[in-house]
Amino acid sequence: MKVVIKKSLLGIVALLGLSVLVPHALAAETNSQVDSNVDLSYIKNDETTKPIDPSEPKDEIEDKPGTGEKGPLSIDYASSISFAKQKVSGAERIYYALPDFVTVKETGIKKEVPNYIQVTDNRGTASGWTLQVKQQSALKSASGSELKGAFLTLNNASTSSKNGQVDAAAKPSTRSNVDLVVTNTGEGEFSTLMSAKGENENQVGQGIGTWTTGFLKNADNTEGVQVTVPANLKINQESYTTTLVWLLSDTPGN
Repeated sequence: MKVVIKKSLLGIVALLGLSVLVPHALAAETNSQVDSNVDLSYIKNDETTKPIDPSEPKDEIEDKPGTGEKGPLSIDYASSISFAKQKVSGAERIYYALPDFVTVKETGIKKEVPNYIQVTDNRGTASGWTLQVKQQSALKSASGSELKGAFLTLNNASTSSKNGQVDAAAKPSTRSNVDLVVTNTGEGEFSTLMSAKGENENQVGQGIGTWTTGFLKNADNTEGVQVTVPANLKINQESYTTTLVWLLSDTPGN
């Protein structure tokens, strides 16, 4: 009799186990799967990009008028270069430019920054570009006096991205020092400052987004942007001016 009881209990347990498993099998058969669509579209970005802080590209600044150029490929800002008043001298002299300034929007603090140039590429083509610059003519005064042979140099060029740290392979190439020499014809010639390579199978596209190149000073306030004035020149006691011409083209760098 004991043997029979044991078998009966095992049978009941087996039936209970089966009753537990059956609903799970039925539930699996009621699963449903559907698809839904995802769509993302882009349009041309022809907005104007505002100047940014070259020393802290992520900080928003205010009261800084830019060029007003619209995108998608644009020069957004170029510092106006100014020098302190100097005493007339017959010797060769090198003078260093005064700094630029920006006002940080969050704090309202006005701070010194290097003279700089800012460009933006929002084309989305990753096809590269080239930035060139020249001194349009010799430094001249309102009376027609000319500082013959005087030329500007852009020193210690340092390039930063608005996006912060980026892959080095995506960063445009920048020449550290550029002499803006005026030829015997009285006109300057373009020199390449920055160049961005286009995308190919071995190269990511460079220079995408917003970039600044600042001309940094040393601790003793030398370097940065400088002007070299030769010796033995006739110099009037007045202001001498010229223009820097910046050219951004869609020609990719090499």
